[in-house]
Amino acid sequence: MAKKLLLLSGLILILLAGSLVAAYMLTPQLSRWLISQWLEQQGFDAIEFQMQPPHGNRLIINQLQLTHLDGQRQTHLYIHQAELRYTLAELLKTAQLSSIAIDQLQIAIQIDTTLPQRLQTLQRETLDLPAQQLETFFDRLPTEQLHIAEVTVHYQADDSPALGATGTLQLNSQTLDSSWYLTLDQQRLADLTLRVHRDASLSLHLTDTQHSLYQASGSLAYQEQQWQLNLGHQVFSTPLLRWLQQHFNLSYNWHPGLQDPLSFTTEFRLPRQLPLAPAALLQALTGDLTLATRLEPRWIDQPHPLALNLLAQITLQQGQLSGEFRVDNPLAPITFRGTMTPDGKADIQWRIPETSAPELLDGLRPYLADLPPQIRLHTGRFSATGTARIEPESWQISGQAQLADANLSHANTQIEGVNWNSRWQWDHRGHWHSTGDVQLQRLNIGLPVSLTPLNYRLEHRAQQLTLQLSAFNARLLGGQVYVPALSFDPRAPELLFLVSLRQFNLGAILELYAEQGLYGEGLIDGQLPVRYNAEGLSIQGGNIGTVAPGVIRYQPNENLDAMAQGNIGLRLALDALSDLQYQLLDLDVYYQPNGDLTLRSRLQGHNPEWQQGRPIDLTLTIEDNIPDLLRALQITGRITDALDQHFQRQ
Repeated sequence: MAKKLLLLSGLILILLAGSLVAAYMLTPQLSRWLISQWLEQQGFDAIEFQMQPPHGNRLIINQLQLTHLDGQRQTHLYIHQAELRYTLAELLKTAQLSSIAIDQLQIAIQIDTTLPQRLQTLQRETLDLPAQQLETFFDRLPTEQLHIAEVTVHYQADDSPALGATGTLQLNSQTLDSSWYLTLDQQRLADLTLRVHRDASLSLHLTDTQHSLYQASGSLAYQEQQWQLNLGHQVFSTPLLRWLQQHFNLSYNWHPGLQDPLSFTTEFRLPRQLPLAPAALLQALTGDLTLATRLEPRWIDQPHPLALNLLAQITLQQGQLSGEFRVDNPLAPITFRGTMTPDGKADIQWRIPETSAPELLDGLRPYLADLPPQIRLHTGRFSATGTARIEPESWQISGQAQLADANLSHANTQIEGVNWNSRWQWDHRGHWHSTGDVQLQRLNIGLPVSLTPLNYRLEHRAQQLTLQLSAFNARLLGGQVYVPALSFDPRAPELLFLVSLRQFNLGAILELYAEQGLYGEGLIDGQLPVRYNAEGLSIQGGNIGTVAPGVIRYQPNENLDAMAQGNIGLRLALDALSDLQYQLLDLDVYYQPNGDLTLRSRLQGHNPEWQQGRPIDLTLTIEDNIPDLLRALQITGRITDALDQHFQRQ
């Protein structure tokens, strides 16, 4: 189409100049006949040609109308009221007119073929762009001045939307100026201004009648057997996005926050023989794009903008795009490298270099509304890498992240030596999964705990979310806690599983009670049926008991000993516990989601130094709140109170 329009425009100028010469040499009737005959020989039909005899130094063509049919493409040209001014001596000497003024020029192009048929036709077409066209374009004009008051171009291809442009054009030996308004299905889209200078510099400006949308300026040159087009661009993102939303029903809930105008440069190189087939044109075209800008993307429901500095370098070579992006921000720089082939396939690699994890978390905190403020990261290093593979009908993004040597806290809980490795994948079907492992050297929940590595898998598929945890065990109080492998929906957990306790040291447990003079020896095992749901964690009917006989010794302080002088029951209990050799220590465990713990214990044994080793059988109930206990790590007077209450009831 571009080639035909160029030829057609040249034809108009040649035709007008020729008609003038013919009008001088022949009668008007004969000149009209000769011009009509020449147009028919060039393949034009439906020719209507009306002109007035020359008058003074001007010639007026009232109307020129013709049609050209090329396969399934029909081009209709209409000129109304064209005035050609001249001086006879200059015309005969240089075949140059003084000026051409056209009131109205209409070009209508109608294509009845489908897009695949048009592409097949283009496969055989090329556009020859010799260097002389640029160098001699302004010199070869048949007039010193050309002014077209109204130019209308209409393009319609089968069932595609109708494209149109209406504007003015002025041309002289130094400059081509044109202004247009563009339409789509007769709806006004935008205004376009184009200026081309004799030195091959050019500028373009696109507006929506009120605001600038896009500007470009640069130069065109023929060097090293190819055309080079160097342009500087300015994009005004705020009005451009509003314009796209208005005319193309584009819906979005975020704004890129570009620092308007967005400026970048491009350099394109084209061969002299330019193929018109899109695929061949893409193979022949080479170029570079350089961009440096600042962004502050803002989502509608996100009040905190994030400032980003974007650096981009993109190269086009043999139909393939390749480039590198670097996004600098207050959190961590991100680098993207990738390629895109003509068939729409893209491979992108991205990387976040190792950075300070505490600084990264603090920077992200304003954007993570659900992150508890009690979570604090004190040390650690974070890094991440990944890939994105995009195809015409599918895409897949994957990545892996590492957190190394991290120390963090949550309220009074301290976690030290955390190493986390994560791998994740997300695809066009909405399926995603994340797998990983967590290792930590020490967990302090009020008492030190060490954990074996924990593996996990979190998967979203068919609108279902599943979290799988590997079996692991924890070491604390001299013993181990064994937790089985679990699988559940973290959004609506409903779990019932058995936790095993092995080889717990009674002495270490009793040390939690900040009670001087309390000592114990022995090992304890147990089973705890744990229920976990939306309400929290609970235990009903858990049991902990002795593995083998042991010892409990309790030497009360002076205040408690004095109190026992007036309480026979308390005195007996304290004497019995001075050196209790137990054979049975059995505890029933009940735990509520709010943290309340109830221990119902039975203690059987004897004290060799008390009443000649008389058998002892005690039943005690101890109640406490585990979160409070862990915060304080002491239960001052709990055992004393329990014993006192027991013997007062006897």
